[in-house]
Amino acid sequence: MADTTKAGKKKNRKQHKKPSRDDLQITWLKQIPPRQCSATAGPGSFVSINQEGFIHELPAEAPNKASWTVGDKVDANADGEPLKVTLGKREILSGMDLAMEGMCVGDKISVVIPPHMAYDDPVYDGVWDKPGKRKPVPDGTTMRYHISLVGVQNGVVVKRTDYTPMFLALGVIILILGGLAMLVFRSTGAKANKTSKKDKEKKKKR
Repeated sequence: MADTTKAGKKKNRKQHKKPSRDDLQITWLKQIPPRQCSATAGPGSFVSINQEGFIHELPAEAPNKASWTVGDKVDANADGEPLKVTLGKREILSGMDLAMEGMCVGDKISVVIPPHMAYDDPVYDGVWDKPGKRKPVPDGTTMRYHISLVGVQNGVVVKRTDYTPMFLALGVIILILGGLAMLVFRSTGAKANKTSKKDKEKKKKR
């Protein structure tokens, strides 16, 4: 049985694995072309998202397991409005927070989140004991979220290589080569005309 005392919760918190993006299974459902992305979401970004959370896997020892089904939707935007949070502030599940790093507005992902980065995250210790609060899934549940990024502020600016100077230089080189080719052509044509006139003059003298 879990130790729910203050000391026990502190001990359990230390035993929990630290959240890491490497523990997530991220699948891109939609990804906009890089040239259309001016900034990506990252720690400190204020984002607006549409999200849905589903039970991906239930633990074998889950109590009242018959009342839960893999695929059940247990989370979604309230009133259909985008959820607005600041990344890195633990305002949402750590798995969701880390999964959104690098997303552009218009991108959509599906992410499988292990229990320690979902509702078993120790940051929620004591939250479910409050009046009116109930954990939406059994302990040890793996979650799957679909997340669409619809807005981002304070994003990470995407740096792009400016090819304008290169194209301008290439254009100048082409003009110079074209001019040289024209000069050579005219010079060759002039010499050919002179030769032709000389030949005609020689024939007349004969």
